[in-house]
Amino acid sequence: MRPYAEHEVQECIWVLAVDVHAHLRGEPVEVARGQQARVAVDMPDLLRPVIVLGCIDFVFCNNHPSGSLEYSESDRDLTESAERAAACAGLYLLDHVILAYPTGWYSFREDRTGS
Repeated sequence: MRPYAEHEVQECIWVLAVDVHAHLRGEPVEVARGQQARVAVDMPDLLRPVIVLGCIDFVFCNNHPSGSLEYSESDRDLTESAERAAACAGLYLLDHVILAYPTGWYSFREDRTGS
């Protein structure tokens, strides 16, 4: 995701659809573009690329242009909403990852950071 997120000055959300063999299906799809410190997305927009690509598993990422790996209440709420919406559509959210270059990343599923 580095080429997509490292130079962004606005928060964005990308969806990565994954096939049944856990392989990435296609390129990451940008589904939302926000402001410098926030972004919002409607659940149909978040789930659409997964369905169109014929997948049931997916990961979504959003960047923090500030470089902060601290997740906000909005980030946490978005993860919970995405999990509920995905389940209703028969899909499965594998992870929500925050990208904060050059700092690193944070995985909600693993509750850990990396670089």
